[in-house]
Amino acid sequence: MQTAKSPAVEPQAVKPEAAPLSDATLAAIQRLYGNAQQTIKAIEWLAEEGFEPHSIHVGRSAKPLICIEGCSLCMRLKRVYGAYLYMMRPGPKGRETVWRACIYGCLVEWTEVSHA
Repeated sequence: MQTAKSPAVEPQAVKPEAAPLSDATLAAIQRLYGNAQQTIKAIEWLAEEGFEPHSIHVGRSAKPLICIEGCSLCMRLKRVYGAYLYMMRPGPKGRETVWRACIYGCLVEWTEVSHA
């Protein structure tokens, strides 16, 4: 006569209790969340104005950095939004000038090339 085998019972994994988050960790999470909200607003504004973001860096520095393609619209960022010259460097196609403007608390950066 066959007896029914009882299913194998796997031992329950013991889950360690999570340590409470430190104040510094909570502050970092809140900062990242705030930066993400700012970044969304800035990207929406840039898209409405005709700019094309090609990379976004959140969490590396105090302000999110959005890199856009340099174009004729960037002149408006200089005139109206107070863009400033961030750095000049040699590049493969000539001297590169990197500009930055602050939009919704985010740094918006683009590069212009001078063929000199």
